[in-house]
Amino acid sequence: MMAGLWGRLLTCGGLVTRLPRTQQAANLRARAELMQKIAECLKQPDWTQAEAASRCGVTQPRMNDLLRGRVSRFTLDALVNSRRR
Repeated sequence: MMAGLWGRLLTCGGLVTRLPRTQQAANLRARAELMQKIAECLKQPDWTQAEAASRCGVTQPRMNDLLRGRVSRFTLDALVNSRRR
């Protein structure tokens, strides 16, 4: 494969790997879509950020990051786990 198709290093459980840029783009898109869906679910009951954070098992500043769409601060795993609660 061409070197330009490979993205930055990612770590997972102590393993270091490189993801192709197409996989990075898919991961980013999935995180963004999931964040939007979580934010929609949390806005409907008119909860404060603190209430939403408590129900999702995260801190209020972390909830603020999620609601403001700061995708780079979340892994796909973290988003899936917060949605399960």
